[in-house]
Amino acid sequence: MHRVSIHTPVHYVVIPLAALTIVLLLAWYFIQPLQFPEFSGKDVETVSVVTDHYLSPAPFDPGNFAGLPRFETRGYTFAIDSPEVQAMGHVLDFRSYHRSWGTITDAHSYRSAGDWDVYISCRDAEGRKVWAVHFTGGETVFVNDRAYQVGWWGGGAGAALAEDLAGALGLT
Repeated sequence: MHRVSIHTPVHYVVIPLAALTIVLLLAWYFIQPLQFPEFSGKDVETVSVVTDHYLSPAPFDPGNFAGLPRFETRGYTFAIDSPEVQAMGHVLDFRSYHRSWGTITDAHSYRSAGDWDVYISCRDAEGRKVWAVHFTGGETVFVNDRAYQVGWWGGGAGAALAEDLAGALGLT
Protein backbone atom coordinates (compact mmCIF):
# COMPACT_ATOMS: atom_id res chain seq x y z
CA MET A 1 0.00 0.00 0.00
CA HIS A 2 1.25 3.47 -0.95
CA ARG A 3 1.50 5.85 1.91
CA VAL A 4 0.59 9.51 1.26
CA SER A 5 2.60 12.11 3.11
CA ILE A 6 3.04 15.85 3.15
CA HIS A 7 6.08 15.50 0.83
CA THR A 8 4.11 13.94 -2.02
CA PRO A 9 2.75 17.28 -3.38
CA VAL A 10 6.24 18.77 -3.30
CA HIS A 11 7.72 16.04 -5.46
CA TYR A 12 4.88 15.72 -7.94
CA VAL A 13 3.45 19.24 -8.13
CA VAL A 14 5.60 22.02 -6.73
CA ILE A 15 8.96 21.08 -8.27
CA PRO A 16 7.58 20.56 -11.83
CA LEU A 17 5.59 23.81 -11.57
CA ALA A 18 8.69 25.69 -10.42
CA ALA A 19 10.73 24.24 -13.31
CA LEU A 20 7.99 25.12 -15.82
CA THR A 21 7.82 28.68 -14.46
CA ILE A 22 11.57 29.12 -14.86
CA VAL A 23 11.49 27.79 -18.43
CA LEU A 24 8.59 30.10 -19.36
CA LEU A 25 10.30 33.14 -17.85
CA LEU A 26 13.51 32.40 -19.75
CA ALA A 27 11.56 31.91 -22.97
CA TRP A 28 9.77 35.22 -22.47
CA TYR A 29 13.09 36.95 -21.72
CA PHE A 30 14.67 35.76 -24.98
CA ILE A 31 11.64 35.88 -27.29
CA GLN A 32 10.18 39.24 -26.28
CA PRO A 33 10.63 41.68 -29.21
CA LEU A 34 12.35 44.97 -28.40
CA GLN A 35 11.93 48.15 -30.43
CA PHE A 36 14.89 50.12 -31.76
CA PRO A 37 15.35 53.57 -30.18
CA GLU A 38 13.59 56.43 -31.95
CA PHE A 39 15.47 59.24 -33.62
CA SER A 40 12.93 61.74 -32.32
CA GLY A 41 13.86 60.99 -28.71
CA LYS A 42 14.63 63.68 -26.25
CA ASP A 43 17.87 65.60 -26.59
CA VAL A 44 18.80 64.13 -30.00
CA GLU A 45 20.24 66.86 -32.22
CA THR A 46 22.47 65.07 -34.73
CA VAL A 47 22.76 61.58 -36.13
CA SER A 48 26.17 60.25 -37.16
CA VAL A 49 26.34 57.25 -39.47
CA VAL A 50 29.39 55.21 -40.47
CA THR A 51 28.98 52.54 -43.13
CA ASP A 52 31.35 49.80 -44.23
CA HIS A 53 30.64 48.17 -47.57
CA TYR A 54 32.34 44.85 -48.25
CA LEU A 55 33.87 44.91 -51.72
CA SER A 56 33.02 41.56 -53.22
CA PRO A 57 34.78 40.08 -54.99
CA ALA A 58 37.87 41.86 -53.73
CA PRO A 59 40.04 43.03 -56.60
CA PHE A 60 43.59 41.72 -56.75
CA ASP A 61 45.88 43.83 -54.62
CA PRO A 62 49.60 42.93 -54.58
CA GLY A 63 49.92 44.54 -51.11
CA ASN A 64 47.12 42.37 -49.69
CA PHE A 65 48.89 39.01 -49.60
CA ALA A 66 46.83 37.72 -46.68
CA GLY A 67 43.64 37.88 -48.74
CA LEU A 68 41.96 40.14 -46.20
CA PRO A 69 38.55 41.50 -47.16
CA ARG A 70 38.43 45.07 -48.42
CA PHE A 71 35.93 47.64 -47.20
CA GLU A 72 34.77 51.01 -48.42
CA THR A 73 34.04 53.19 -45.38
CA ARG A 74 31.90 56.33 -45.44
CA GLY A 75 30.87 58.67 -42.65
CA TYR A 76 27.92 61.08 -42.47
CA THR A 77 26.41 63.51 -39.99
CA PHE A 78 22.77 64.54 -40.35
CA ALA A 79 20.46 66.92 -38.55
CA ILE A 80 17.58 65.20 -36.77
CA ASP A 81 15.03 66.57 -39.26
CA SER A 82 16.91 65.53 -42.42
CA PRO A 83 15.26 63.26 -45.02
CA GLU A 84 17.96 60.61 -44.50
CA VAL A 85 17.20 60.34 -40.77
CA GLN A 86 13.48 60.12 -41.53
CA ALA A 87 14.14 57.35 -44.08
CA MET A 88 16.28 55.39 -41.59
CA GLY A 89 13.57 55.87 -38.95
CA HIS A 90 11.00 54.46 -41.37
CA VAL A 91 13.21 51.38 -41.93
CA LEU A 92 13.51 50.80 -38.16
CA ASP A 93 9.87 51.55 -37.29
CA PHE A 94 8.59 48.06 -38.01
CA ARG A 95 11.71 46.10 -37.11
CA SER A 96 12.63 44.63 -33.76
CA TYR A 97 15.42 42.73 -32.06
CA HIS A 98 15.58 40.36 -29.12
CA ARG A 99 17.93 39.25 -26.39
CA SER A 100 20.43 36.49 -27.03
CA TRP A 101 23.13 34.62 -25.12
CA GLY A 102 25.45 37.46 -26.12
CA THR A 103 23.25 39.85 -24.15
CA ILE A 104 23.81 37.84 -20.98
CA THR A 105 27.50 37.11 -21.55
CA ASP A 106 28.29 40.67 -22.68
CA ALA A 107 29.68 39.50 -26.02
CA HIS A 108 31.67 41.99 -28.06
CA SER A 109 32.59 39.94 -31.10
CA TYR A 110 30.51 39.15 -34.14
CA ARG A 111 30.74 37.63 -37.57
CA SER A 112 29.38 39.72 -40.38
CA ALA A 113 27.29 37.83 -42.91
CA GLY A 114 26.21 40.68 -45.14
CA ASP A 115 27.68 43.25 -47.48
CA TRP A 116 26.93 46.22 -45.19
CA ASP A 117 27.95 47.21 -41.69
CA VAL A 118 26.12 50.32 -40.37
CA TYR A 119 26.86 52.21 -37.15
CA ILE A 120 24.34 54.88 -36.07
CA SER A 121 25.08 57.24 -33.18
CA CYS A 122 22.66 59.90 -31.95
CA ARG A 123 24.15 62.87 -30.13
CA ASP A 124 22.80 65.79 -28.13
CA ALA A 125 23.59 69.51 -28.63
CA GLU A 126 26.90 69.17 -26.74
CA GLY A 127 28.03 66.12 -28.71
CA ARG A 128 27.35 63.51 -26.01
CA LYS A 129 26.07 60.13 -27.17
CA VAL A 130 22.36 59.64 -26.41
CA TRP A 131 22.19 56.15 -27.95
CA ALA A 132 24.00 54.09 -30.57
CA VAL A 133 23.16 51.04 -32.65
CA HIS A 134 25.66 48.97 -34.64
CA PHE A 135 24.13 46.80 -37.37
CA THR A 136 26.77 44.21 -38.18
CA GLY A 137 25.20 42.81 -41.32
CA GLY A 138 24.76 39.52 -39.50
CA GLU A 139 22.41 38.38 -36.78
CA THR A 140 24.17 40.39 -34.07
CA VAL A 141 23.19 44.00 -33.42
CA PHE A 142 24.74 46.13 -30.69
CA VAL A 143 22.38 48.56 -28.96
CA ASN A 144 24.32 50.88 -26.67
CA ASP A 145 27.28 48.45 -26.85
CA ARG A 146 25.15 45.49 -25.71
CA ALA A 147 24.80 42.46 -28.03
CA TYR A 148 21.32 41.47 -29.20
CA GLN A 149 20.02 39.43 -32.13
CA VAL A 150 18.00 40.31 -35.22
CA GLY A 151 16.01 37.46 -36.73
CA TRP A 152 16.07 33.80 -35.86
CA TRP A 153 18.51 31.01 -36.71
CA GLY A 154 20.44 32.71 -39.48
CA GLY A 155 17.47 33.85 -41.52
CA GLY A 156 19.39 36.80 -43.00
CA ALA A 157 17.28 39.46 -41.28
CA GLY A 158 20.36 41.31 -40.01
CA ALA A 159 21.91 41.52 -43.47
CA ALA A 160 18.62 42.68 -44.98
CA LEU A 161 18.21 45.32 -42.28
CA ALA A 162 21.76 46.70 -42.78
CA GLU A 163 21.18 46.78 -46.54
CA ASP A 164 17.83 48.57 -46.09
CA LEU A 165 19.56 51.19 -43.94
CA ALA A 166 22.26 51.65 -46.58
CA GLY A 167 19.45 52.01 -49.14
CA ALA A 168 17.78 54.68 -46.98
CA LEU A 169 21.06 56.61 -47.21
CA GLY A 170 21.06 56.23 -50.99
CA LEU A 171 24.11 53.93 -51.07
CA THR A 172 22.56 50.92 -52.82
